[in-house]
Amino acid sequence: MNTDRPVPLDHSWLPAGFRTRLVDTNGTRLAVSVGGDGPPLVLMHGWPQTSRIWRHVMPALAERFTVVAPDLRGVGDSDLAEDGYRKLDQSKTCVVCSRP
Repeated sequence: MNTDRPVPLDHSWLPAGFRTRLVDTNGTRLAVSVGGDGPPLVLMHGWPQTSRIWRHVMPALAERFTVVAPDLRGVGDSDLAEDGYRKLDQSKTCVVCSRP
């Protein structure tokens, strides 16, 4: 089960209606920004970006979806992964993040 904790970092860049939570998954703590209502839509950034790259499109997408924008393992406000950065691990992590 995920342990959600408040994020003490500055996330003033987030669009209105979004919040960031910390999610423990696959042995790594991720910062995940969530907002909107509807089926989940996971926005995965590339390298070397963070979830902040999506800030301009998040409000429009949130009108139809629950937008989930994690900082992937080792980037932004997420922890470094002790077991590596394989795409399989990244995708499993994102599946857990997309659950309400």
